[in-house]
Amino acid sequence: MWLTCYFSQKEGAIGVFLGSDRINQLAIEIGKRLDQEREAITNEISLPLEWITTEFGKVEIKASKRFPDLRDPAPRPVPQLSLLPAAPQHL
Repeated sequence: MWLTCYFSQKEGAIGVFLGSDRINQLAIEIGKRLDQEREAITNEISLPLEWITTEFGKVEIKASKRFPDLRDPAPRPVPQLSLLPAAPQHL
């Protein structure tokens, strides 16, 4: 199994997906176990997840987010740095 990160200018999206060989039995078993934890996994990820079970029993999980045209001259909002810890009050 592997995790693929991608940028698709054509689709206007960035994202990640869990990949594996379609008939790898270990990957199929891992996918089944992940599927059993679907609700918990979905709640932990801040992007909508797409869960697909293929005809071979393989579970595919994909998350993506749309982005604006990077060549558009319209001003963009400054991203919030909410992942950074708050500055100490005594500084």
